[in-house]
Amino acid sequence: MAVRLPAARAGTRFFKRLDLPEKNWKFSAADVRERQRWDDYQQAFSQMLSATSTRWAPWYVIPADRKWFARICAAAVLAHTLIGIDPRYPEVTADRRRDLLVVKGELEAQAPKGAPADPFAAKKAKAQAKEAKKAAVKAEAGAGKAEASEKAEAEAEASQVAVNGHRPQESRGQSARTSRARSRAGSQDGARQAAPRASRVRSGTASQGQAAQPSPRTSRSRGKDQPS
Repeated sequence: MAVRLPAARAGTRFFKRLDLPEKNWKFSAADVRERQRWDDYQQAFSQMLSATSTRWAPWYVIPADRKWFARICAAAVLAHTLIGIDPRYPEVTADRRRDLLVVKGELEAQAPKGAPADPFAAKKAKAQAKEAKKAAVKAEAGAGKAEASEKAEAEAEASQVAVNGHRPQESRGQSARTSRARSRAGSQDGARQAAPRASRVRSGTASQGQAAQPSPRTSRSRGKDQPS
């Protein structure tokens, strides 16, 4: 990658290095003298890039007017290149693994007395045992919480049964059955009350009909009293 900075921007940075005391250490008088040959440097850079850039090893010219943008471009070039070549760890053959085991045995034999033969393996085993212990404690705590929750629910259900006389799950069904029973009882009571009223009405209607019809004797007696 090649970073390109315009002449005007480079001059601004020179003045910044001169005006700020904490940046004086960055300034060099040689930069001002070399600046007079700016065009020659640009031509030399162009020729070098054209002559050495290839398809498998290209040059990337990054503008450096803004540092944040230049850094993003450089990171993008690196990421794109790494993705393209897809680097991988070298594979170890079976013969090489046998050689490594032999060397490992020699190193284990050199371990001090009382120290683990393989410190890394011992540290790894210790870490695994610690994680297993944490998992067991966590599982035990979860089981205890579940048991406590079930116990609390059972106690709450028992207390509700003692107060209401039925289980909470049956409360809705019980109330619905009670309301239906009440409605049926009310309908039956209404029917019982309506039956005597209807019988009284029918009996009264019949008596009125009988009173309205004159008896034969009365009609005959009335016929005798009338003049012929």
